[in-house]
Amino acid sequence: MDLTHFMERSVRESDRVLMVCTETYAQKARERQGGVGYEQMLVTGQMMRAVGTAKFIPIIRQRAHPYDLPGDFAGRSYIDLSGGPYQQDNFQNLLRELHDVGVSLPPLGPRPF
Repeated sequence: MDLTHFMERSVRESDRVLMVCTETYAQKARERQGGVGYEQMLVTGQMMRAVGTAKFIPIIRQRAHPYDLPGDFAGRSYIDLSGGPYQQDNFQNLLRELHDVGVSLPPLGPRPF
């Protein structure tokens, strides 16, 4: 199958698209280089048609702060899997998001008075 056709179909037909944002990915997306640049154009088009979509989930895999994200993702929530003390919690949050599983709240405790 033609690579561009595969990318177009995959982005269009997928329920969710994980965008793994390394420093190199962010640079290529900004400069519209290679396959990353083409993919970013596809994603930008879909995001413009459905502004509030949660279809695209940026996954951060970077060492430097502040994180370098493609411009389209600058104001969106992301999942930080770059390491650190919260990586496991963030991974669990990603799994819940992908499987549409909410977190149940614990029952209320007794009244203090």
